[in-house]
Amino acid sequence: MKKILLISGHGAGDPGAVSILGNEADLAIEQVNKIGSMLEGYADVDIYPAERNAYADIKAGALKVNFSNYDYVLEVHFNACVNDMAGNGFTTGTEIYVTTSETGVSVETKIVANIAALGLKNRGVKRKNWNVINTAKNAGVSSALLEVCFIDDKDDMEIYNSQKDAIAQAVASGIITGFGLAKTGFADQMVSKKINETCKNASEFIAKLAPLCQADYMTHKILPSLSIAQACLESGYGTSDLYMYGSAAFGIKASSGWNGKVFRKASAEVINGSTMFQDSDFRAYNNLSESVTDHGEFLQKAIYKAVVGETDFTKAAVAIKAAGYATDPAYPSKLAKIYAEQGLAKYDSVVNASNTAASGSNSAENTADGISVGDKVKIVTGAVYGGLSAKRGKAVPTAQCGTKKHTVKKVQANKGVQEALLKEISSWVALDYLKLT
Repeated sequence: MKKILLISGHGAGDPGAVSILGNEADLAIEQVNKIGSMLEGYADVDIYPAERNAYADIKAGALKVNFSNYDYVLEVHFNACVNDMAGNGFTTGTEIYVTTSETGVSVETKIVANIAALGLKNRGVKRKNWNVINTAKNAGVSSALLEVCFIDDKDDMEIYNSQKDAIAQAVASGIITGFGLAKTGFADQMVSKKINETCKNASEFIAKLAPLCQADYMTHKILPSLSIAQACLESGYGTSDLYMYGSAAFGIKASSGWNGKVFRKASAEVINGSTMFQDSDFRAYNNLSESVTDHGEFLQKAIYKAVVGETDFTKAAVAIKAAGYATDPAYPSKLAKIYAEQGLAKYDSVVNASNTAASGSNSAENTADGISVGDKVKIVTGAVYGGLSAKRGKAVPTAQCGTKKHTVKKVQANKGVQEALLKEISSWVALDYLKLT
């Protein structure tokens, strides 16, 4: 894991640049702390003591760290000297300095490009042997001095004050991407081999996904149409690299509690109203079935309680966004568009079948305790296999459901569920999924 040192410019009685919009030392401390928190898990980060002044410490021979212990040193400052306190409608911008002996600037280029994407002018990567970064470079360590924006430019500071977190994330993402950093414990689990081909169209993707989402409803009670719409949106109908390399349909981030496979990619995030791309680690799977199952399990968290069991698509779409699944404010409307265009309502038929079974209906036409050996039955669309084989919990192919007739060969209780062994498919199916013919 790389070791990174973050330094806030000025301090210890030196406020740096000052305007009615703030002082440099305080703003630098604020931004350094935010950057440090966003690098957590990706690097071993130290922050130079905020009560000290690294420039003054070097001059006095009292530097509190050994630069040679680090892989990268970033000093954060805020610029000045334009005196645009009224705001002329133009930003002065962001820039970053490296020493004249620095050979590569890919990290620095990414940092200023990421910040500029939030609305600040990109003033580029420049070279000058500023005291602190030059001392670090002389110790053999790559280093840079970032001028986030101009403290005496009203337009710059309006962007900064409204997007402090986004700017810190932009810096952290530049470092993560530039150095190819991975979260702790994920390095050995990163996937890079393609395992799925791109789906040719929406119909092909939905045909693969829908039976899995319908089957998962019986366990996790996530409306199939919602799951399908999410997968279509998140994976681009089975065309995303996350789907092709990670069999992942839902774009679930790999947090520190995830112990499975991981795929890293840049994704669009909306932070404080602005869209920016940042590299993130996503959960990856061996196959699409695992992705659907994990999605259902993921939504069992307390924050998604309004989603679980909701049978109205619109309400479910609004609830999942409100719970924080996505940062895009248009997420519910995008899901609704897919729902309408792809006719996803039909995949919710399994909900009615499940509710009918749960109601305990005793009619001869519905699933009933009266099903016995020798009876002819039909399988309800959306049924899953029972029994104890590897097929348990997997969707029964639609070709075996609907009007096709099956003969009950055996009836048994398995883990508290009444099941029937059907002669024609040599498989067990719960009585709740069967109708007498």
